[in-house]
Amino acid sequence: MILKKNKKMKYNIFISSCLTVLLFLSFFSFPAFSQTPYDDLKESDQRVYEIRDLIQKNQPLPETFRMRYSGNKGNYLSFYDRDGNEIYFQYRIDRWDHDAEKKINHLIPGQAYEISGSMKGITLENRYYSSSHPDFLKLLPNKSAIIVMEFQAATPLKPDQILFGAGETFYDPRFFLNSGFQRSLL
Repeated sequence: MILKKNKKMKYNIFISSCLTVLLFLSFFSFPAFSQTPYDDLKESDQRVYEIRDLIQKNQPLPETFRMRYSGNKGNYLSFYDRDGNEIYFQYRIDRWDHDAEKKINHLIPGQAYEISGSMKGITLENRYYSSSHPDFLKLLPNKSAIIVMEFQAATPLKPDQILFGAGETFYDPRFFLNSGFQRSLL
């Protein structure tokens, strides 16, 4: 009788440990957890400092940029590259431009997009300088100068993740800070 209990107990321990290992392996093989946050942004994608160099050398800018959406900042949409450097895209003229809001309703913070736009200028210490300003090229190398472009369109790099809710938005800590996620747990 004691031998049967020992065998049964060993069998239960073996099964529970196998299930634990299987659960552990399946959890980390799930795509949303196995990917790094920057899988959709490639190493070859242009960084803000490269765009700044192209502007200084008076070379043509690429038609599209691959970056992550950070959020709205006044009349600008803030995007950041793989290094975390920001670039602004002006999407509306002023706060009463309600038609422009329709163009950006689909944007999700932390999600990567392919953005198209054209050069407008820079902002430095809350002051805007257009690309035709005489001091524009002198101010451009300043690290606190943020490039401003005219927003045309943004296409998600992984549309299936937006539809199904899986993916990099859960890696971005701002997703949890900006949403009511913590409040819903309390």
